[in-house]
Parts: sequence; C-alpha cells; structure tokens
Amino acid sequence: MEPYQSADTHSGTAPVQAAPFQEKKKALFAKEVVLGVLVVISAIAAAWAFKRTLPLDIGDMFVWPPEVVTYLLLPPFIYSVLFALFTLVVYDMRVRAATLFLSAASFHALFPFENYFIGSILIGWALMMLSDWEAKTEALASTKIYIRKVVGRNLGYFFTGTALMMSFIYYSTVPADTTALTVLLPKPLFEKVFVALERPLGGVVPGITADASIDDFIANSLLAVFKENGRVVPEEVLRDEIRKQREAYAKQSGMKLAGNELVVDVLYGSVTRWAESHAGPYRRFIPTILAVGYFLTLKALSVLYYLAVMPVAFLLMEIALGFGVLKKYNEVVEKEVISL
Repeated sequence: MEPYQSADTHSGTAPVQAAPFQEKKKALFAKEVVLGVLVVISAIAAAWAFKRTLPLDIGDMFVWPPEVVTYLLLPPFIYSVLFALFTLVVYDMRVRAATLFLSAASFHALFPFENYFIGSILIGWALMMLSDWEAKTEALASTKIYIRKVVGRNLGYFFTGTALMMSFIYYSTVPADTTALTVLLPKPLFEKVFVALERPLGGVVPGITADASIDDFIANSLLAVFKENGRVVPEEVLRDEIRKQREAYAKQSGMKLAGNELVVDVLYGSVTRWAESHAGPYRRFIPTILAVGYFLTLKALSVLYYLAVMPVAFLLMEIALGFGVLKKYNEVVEKEVISL
C-alpha cells in the first residue's frame, strides 16, 4: 500500500506551477533590459549630436543649416520619446536605476572630464529618476492609462535634468577669457545684421557697405562731403586725407589698419575691443552667465519637444500594442476605505 499524500501538499505540483511564472518573469526582465539598452543608445546618440552642435555659432542657428535639424533636433527627440515609453512600461528598479544612470553618464563621456561633471551626472540622474518615479506613481494610482496624464506631467523633470547636464557641458567648453559679445553676437551674425542694415545705413553714412574696404569707405565719405561743399580736390590730397583719417581711427581704436580691411571687420573688431575693455572684473563670471542663458534657452525649447513627444509616444505605444509587443489588461486591486 502506497503512503497517503495530502491534497494540500505542494511537493509535487509547485515546480510545475512555478516554472511558467519564472519563465514569464525572466522574459519580462529581458524585454525591460532591451528597452533600457535602447534608451542608453539613444542617449549616447543625443550626446554625440549635442557635441556636433557646439561648434555652430548663433549666426548659423538663425539660418537653420541641415546640421541643426540633424544633430540638434532629431537624436534628442528620439531619446525623449524612448524615455517616455520607458517610464511607462519598465517597473524593475534595477533596470530603471541602471538605465537612467548610464543615460546621464553617457552625456558626459564624450567630453573632456571635469570634476563638476560628477555633480552634473548625479543631478541629472536624480531628476530623471524623479520623473520616472512620478510616472510610476501616477500609473499605479490611475484606473486607466493615459500617456499624457501618466508621462506628460512628469517629463518636465526629465527635460530639466537633461538641460542642466547640457549646460554644465557647455560651460566646460567656454574659454575662461571669452567675452560675452563674441558668444552672444558672433561675427557671422554681426555680418548678417550689417548686411540687412546696409541700405538704411547708406542713407546716413555714404559709402558704407559690407564689402567695402576701410579706405574705400573713407574716400566715399570725403567725396560726399567735398561735393556737398562744392569742392574739388586733387587725387594726391584725397589720398593724403584718407591716410590721415585711417591713422587717426587706428590710433583711437587700438587697431593696426593697412587700408584694405573690410568695414564690417573693422567695426566688429572695434565693438569687441570695447566689450573687452568694459568687462573688467566681471569677465570671470561670463562663462557662468552664458551657461545660465544656455540652460534657460534649452528649457524654452523643451516646451516644443514636449508638444512633439506626446503624440509620437502615444502612436508608438498603440503600434506596439497592435503588434503584441506591449500588452494591455485589466487588473483587480484592493482599495482601502475608512467609513463609519
């Protein structure tokens, strides 16, 4: 007679029941890791794109060259969309913490290391973790998942963290002796503004054009004055007067002028010298001021990113649900209620 085995004994059934659950858990973990890897790769691509934009000056930004669209807009946008989906579907804390830390670190890995990068990484990581935690809290508290409600309200922390990291990196690339004018008003932008104002300026200052040399400008100005006064001067006198005025301006501005320099170059040199002479003791604060301005600019641009990320993230979620990559199901949960 075989020994009796109680019906509630799990020795024979537990391995059979546990195996499918463990396999499902491993498969879910693997999917979360894959999505985490994609987020890190997109962060590296965004950092690489950001590095490519740093040589571009503000003047180039105004004409929107292909580099701006390709490097500044697209890779960070893809990174933002993947981050939104990541915060929506990944729940394993190990994957979340590792992915977001590697994302923050990757932004700095492509640049020469500075000690303050450690703080930048930790701040960026903390804000991304806060964004992720807020999204998870909202998802668990909601009876129906709306991506704009669950993710959209918390993307601000992510954008703030990313903008801070990019601003720290930007600060590391600004030379300590940089004047505010050379960054805020680069020469290409100054030239574009000068060309745009060339016609109205010509009515006030005769002969002022972007492609005119300093000697041509002085000659045209002198000829206009002589003509107005009804005077005709010999060529030798005109050349001597041009030389005197050029030397006087060179002495006043502290520049060496041969006469063939373009007017726009001379004017820009004069303005930059004036800015340098008035920077004084405040020069050491200029990189910090520029970095703060850079951060505020990125924060303003993040509004446009937010408006674009939400519909794309929603569309990708629906596509993933349609192909079975994501699953949507109803879950019964207990709710605590206190009453009389």
